Amino acid sequence: MGTQYRSRAGAWKITVREWIDRWLGTQDVGISTTENRAYLIRRFIRPAWGASALNSLGTEEIAAWENGLPTRAGISRRTAREPGACCAPSWATRPPPGPR
Repeated sequence: MGTQYRSRAGAWKITVREWIDRWLGTQDVGISTTENRAYLIRRFIRPAWGASALNSLGTEEIAAWENGLPTRAGISRRTAREPGACCAPSWATRPPPGPR
């Protein structure tokens, strides 16, 4: 189970980039997994979501982004599932979406 966080007013004004950096620092995985995640984050996640506020992302937005990757990035549907899957534990432990 991921880290649990207590929400406080203004506590989740953190970007996806900052969250991913913190999350990566907590991972205990092998070299190939680390390298694969680094590639997926660098190639797909940071360009799309890096500057976004973490609590602004909802499940539907993440799914729509993932579903659109084959067309936008010229990759297979299977490959398009990998960026979301690599960070699934991170998405799961993030704070709930805030008001938009």
